[in-house]
Amino acid sequence: MRRALLLIPALPIVALLAAGSVLGQSKAGTSVGQFLLIEPSARIAAMGNAGATMYGEVQASYYNPAAIGLFASNGVQFTH
Repeated sequence: MRRALLLIPALPIVALLAAGSVLGQSKAGTSVGQFLLIEPSARIAAMGNAGATMYGEVQASYYNPAAIGLFASNGVQFTH
C-alpha cells in the first residue's frame, strides 16, 4: 500500500519529463514534401540540373517551356 502511494505522485512527474523531450524537437515538420525535390529526368540530373540547356526531349519542357518548339517527336510526360 505504501508503495502504491509513492507511485501516484511519481507518475505525473515522469509524464512531464517525457513530454519535455518530445516537445523540444526543433526540426518538426521540415521533411514534408521532400519527394518534390526529385528531378523528373535522370539525364538532366546527371548533368547537374542544367535543364535549361537541354532540348529535343519531353523532360526539357519542365525546365524550359520554350523547348516545346524544339521537340524532335511527340511525347507525354507526367510529373508531380
